[in-house]
Amino acid sequence: MTPEIAAKIYAIAMIPPVVLQIALIFGAPWGHLTMGGKFPGVLPLRVRWIAALQIAVQVTMTLVVWQAAGLQLLAISNLTFPDWAIWIVLVLAVLSCIGNWATPSRMERYLWGPTTLVLLGCVIGVIVL
Repeated sequence: MTPEIAAKIYAIAMIPPVVLQIALIFGAPWGHLTMGGKFPGVLPLRVRWIAALQIAVQVTMTLVVWQAAGLQLLAISNLTFPDWAIWIVLVLAVLSCIGNWATPSRMERYLWGPTTLVLLGCVIGVIVL
């Protein structure tokens, strides 16, 4: 595998979490799949901003991984991240993986545990390869 392939797999694997967060913002009844299942059903309006923040973090992480693999950041040619940003992504990927495997929400664990493990593997692949 090459860093470019790892980054592309990362970007593809990040699509479902981003789509979930968008759906949660618009009232999808999938609260059991996020935040440890604390809010089953529709997320209360007071916590939907967290889903928006998650989207921003997830997209930024994807762009950092993409850049670290040597791929062009879409049409955003002036956007660059410092080289050390990939290490922040690695730390966040590790924490996300641990959190999703340790969550009390069984559905969150089964769905996002493997997903975050793939994402973590891709980040490591970009760094190591």
